[in-house]
Amino acid sequence: MFKVAVPSYLEEEYAQILAISEDADKLDAQWNDWRIKSAKRIKQMEQMGMQIERIIIHPTALQKYCEENDLAIIGSSRAEMAQELMKGGR
Repeated sequence: MFKVAVPSYLEEEYAQILAISEDADKLDAQWNDWRIKSAKRIKQMEQMGMQIERIIIHPTALQKYCEENDLAIIGSSRAEMAQELMKGGR
């Protein structure tokens, strides 16, 4: 089975994630809205046979990861960080 890391966020840190993300306009303004959409996407991925691992992305760690890797703080960077964390990196 194919394993996929999915970035997840704590409710109390979601505003910080939005504040530092260059693509905040593409994210839901409220954590609960994001959580509902994320759960639907995860269910669809699981139905396609993917094994999902939710990875909590903390804002300070995200900033550091992106700075160290010369990345913009956008969706692809959050996904890359989640994948690295799932593999045990950093």
